[in-house]
Amino acid sequence: MIILLTGDDTTLIEQKIQYILKKNNLKKYSKTDQLKEAYFKCLTQSLIDSVTATVLQVSPKDLKLNTSSIAKLQRSQNLLFIVCENFDGRTKLGQALKPYLLSEFTLPSNWSLGEIKQAIDYYAEQFGLNLSYEVKNYLLLALNNNFPLLRSGLETLALLSLSPSLELTKEIIPSVHATAIDLKEMILRRRREEISTYVTKLKAFTNEQAILASLSTQFTILMQTAIGSSQNLNDSAIAKLAEIKNPKRLYFLRKELTQISIEQLIWLNQQIKDTQFQLRYHTCDLSARLMLMCCW
Repeated sequence: MIILLTGDDTTLIEQKIQYILKKNNLKKYSKTDQLKEAYFKCLTQSLIDSVTATVLQVSPKDLKLNTSSIAKLQRSQNLLFIVCENFDGRTKLGQALKPYLLSEFTLPSNWSLGEIKQAIDYYAEQFGLNLSYEVKNYLLLALNNNFPLLRSGLETLALLSLSPSLELTKEIIPSVHATAIDLKEMILRRRREEISTYVTKLKAFTNEQAILASLSTQFTILMQTAIGSSQNLNDSAIAKLAEIKNPKRLYFLRKELTQISIEQLIWLNQQIKDTQFQLRYHTCDLSARLMLMCCW
């Protein structure tokens, strides 16, 4: 049986997989990124379990399933979850897999404040929390679109207090945005010896993709500010280009730009994107990649 799950919200995808496993009286699954291995497991009868489950984590470009084999996989009693960030439903393979698309689990775009506010209100109501304006405002800017961390953090807060103070909230849900600023500073000042210890500390309360997403936002703003300044745009135009709400922030960004060129910022942003891709589809040492970025 084929179940296609798409999107980049890995937490919701995992929850859906666990829900389906429970419905089928299964407690575990095997995971692979190899198409042939997943195909073999789905079509092979287990000697131990009557039904097995396999999760195939695959990138869109590597999803090259033979359309003639789809019917065989669907007839199997074993479960085959195909997890892919996205797929093109217009292709022959896309059309063949479309009937098995269970749901799309896509995170809101970076800094979509309206959607983040809705999520805060939704989870607060779910856990019976009475959040003050200052706590909501902090959460709105602290986590970007890291909904898994938001949900788990609010769930922990609810166990401690149903009307948490700002101080308690900051202790339980540290600001990923703030950590990215610290990492950006380390990279700009080439303090590579501090990165490994700092990343280990960050990973205690957030995931690697969230760290990179926030770091990407910081360096994108810096790069766009540099591009706008090089074209002699006025402050309002630069702020609009870099999506900065308060143009006064440009004063501090320009101070940072005195130590790095546009070309170097473009290189750094590409390194961040490459690292995000490697973490999504392969194994990658985040600390090592960040230390490499200090060599701009």
